Amino acid sequence: MTRRRGRQAPVSPRSVSPCSVSMRPVWVRSVSPRPPRGQRGVTLLEVLIAVAIIGLVGVPVTAWAVSTLRQQDLAQNLIRNAIATGNLGRELSTDVATARQIFVDSGGDCVGGAGSGGTVRLALITGGLVPAKVVYSEAPGTANGATSLWRRQCAPDGTLQEANELFKRIVPGTVRTACAPPQGGSAPAPGEACPVENRRVRLEVTPARPDHQRPVEVHATRRTSAGTRPGGGSTNSPPIAIAHVSPLVGYSNTVFQFSATGSWDPDGDTLSFSWEFPDGSTASGATASRSFGGGEHLVLLRADDGRGGVHSTPVTVRVINQHPIADLQITPEAGAPGDVFTLSAAGSVDPDGGGLSYHWDLGDGRTQTGPAVITASYSADIGPAVQVTVTVTDGQGASDTTSRTISLAADPGEITISPPPVAKGFQPPRVGTVGKDLPPLEVTFSAEVDQPGTRWVLARADGEQVATGEGDELRHTFRDGDHGEYTIARQWVDSGSPFGQPVAFRVNAAPTAAFDYTAAGPGGVTELRGGGVDPDGTIVSYRWYGLSTYWGGNLASPDSTNPNPSQVFPNPGTYDVTLMVTDDDGAFATVTRQVRIPGSPSAPPPPGWQGGQVRWSPIPGAEEYRVTLYCNNTPSGDVIDVPKGPSPSATVPSGFCGGGVPSAMLMVRANGIWSPGSEWGTP
Repeated sequence: MTRRRGRQAPVSPRSVSPCSVSMRPVWVRSVSPRPPRGQRGVTLLEVLIAVAIIGLVGVPVTAWAVSTLRQQDLAQNLIRNAIATGNLGRELSTDVATARQIFVDSGGDCVGGAGSGGTVRLALITGGLVPAKVVYSEAPGTANGATSLWRRQCAPDGTLQEANELFKRIVPGTVRTACAPPQGGSAPAPGEACPVENRRVRLEVTPARPDHQRPVEVHATRRTSAGTRPGGGSTNSPPIAIAHVSPLVGYSNTVFQFSATGSWDPDGDTLSFSWEFPDGSTASGATASRSFGGGEHLVLLRADDGRGGVHSTPVTVRVINQHPIADLQITPEAGAPGDVFTLSAAGSVDPDGGGLSYHWDLGDGRTQTGPAVITASYSADIGPAVQVTVTVTDGQGASDTTSRTISLAADPGEITISPPPVAKGFQPPRVGTVGKDLPPLEVTFSAEVDQPGTRWVLARADGEQVATGEGDELRHTFRDGDHGEYTIARQWVDSGSPFGQPVAFRVNAAPTAAFDYTAAGPGGVTELRGGGVDPDGTIVSYRWYGLSTYWGGNLASPDSTNPNPSQVFPNPGTYDVTLMVTDDDGAFATVTRQVRIPGSPSAPPPPGWQGGQVRWSPIPGAEEYRVTLYCNNTPSGDVIDVPKGPSPSATVPSGFCGGGVPSAMLMVRANGIWSPGSEWGTP
């Protein structure tokens, strides 16, 4: 391309090849005058040369870098797979070499614990007197589509002992296991054990890598002699007998359950079981049950494979003695000195079914050993009460003790309630009133006789206990919501039978007050509607305040006692109206609301002066006042806001308008609107 001064150079169709401009557009513009060489633009030829250099140098370098990183990632993946394969081969070889039985795609997993929680692919029954298990399982697939292979080691009771992740990130469903069939035989069916002779086990997994998904295969082999069973040889391995009992410790009436679960035969023979008990009796079968007397008892389990192989194992149970349970009943529970009382421990029991002996402590220094039922009487000098105790003992020396108190007071006395209840018709007397706006009501219950062995019981009329306590008095606080009928009584602690007569009383609920209204404009009739609720009675009177005495009033002198009065309010604004309601128990409640009369306020009369204060009469409906002070020798005045009240006034600042003539203007706010100003008032 050639630049010419003052005009654009023509471009021939053959001056630029299609290949050179098909991917990058080249813009040609005329420049005048011609710039110096160091400041001129880039020609099309220079652009093409730069693109060629970048293609020759940059592209190979970028491809080399990407290839190197990819090879490095592949190499690391191969190293990880090699490590996992080595761990897998080492664990599998050890497990196969020590296993007595091997199951492919069956055999069950461990119970509980961490691990794969997936599908068992290989189960190996280990050696030893007590068989255990090792399983290879494929974990469930994860969110990224990969899974893993786990080795889980089970204890003899089936619980998980150890879990290790052998091969991470494999393709789900690619774990394959197989065992080679014996010579001349066929592969085992699903659920059958792999052959013992010349055992060979194969396990295969596929790594979850897009660039390396060749299956990894490991083998483990255990060669055995040709005479080992099964396979036709004569060698027989004895069975392993394992005995379980539940519970290990019980009582004489406990039925112990015995089980041969877990017993097994290395040769796969079917076992028969027999049990031998200490009394010489026997039982056959995999389970048995027995009861025993006190002490330790040895039970023997015998497992027989039917080909001369026998193994016996013992299990021990222990039977302990249960303590007796003492019971004492006294009839009557209270009486006077010289009365005869019947003391009975016949309700005592021995859970083991044996006989009992009885020892009595009569509480006055006398003791007695003998039958379960005796009689006793007491002299007047023993006091107001006496405690009787009985101890029962079984044939093995275990004992239990219980006590009861006999009251020797002739009169339990009366119950006193403070504050004193107030009687009302046929209802229980009222002891006080509770409500949301009232303080808690504290009531004290006291007795003339402080009788040991008794307690106070405060309960609602339906029998629900509210409070209990011992001593000569009981205090309880009633709060809002605790209204209703109650009883206060005294009872014997041991038996719960009454001591004296219960007393009924009532806690009154205070009423709640509420009212609504329909407002009219100034001078119109506003309708008020009184209401309220008494939870346990009725409202009998209504008293209204603030209908004509707009700034409060004496609650003893209501403006109206009509439940739904009509009232004319003279001005727009808000009026504080109070309603008091009284229930049929004399309890009262009040509510105060602002009654709003619509409209805009008018200019008030001018205020007056009294000494250093500006005063004016209160204006019904006013919500606030504003006083503006002015002095004839001062360019500006003061503004004072005054709240509403029965005697509104504003104090003139000290020294205001010295030597001049002061004046004041009044404004009133109602319904949020300020009235026009009044005429100026002067002293």
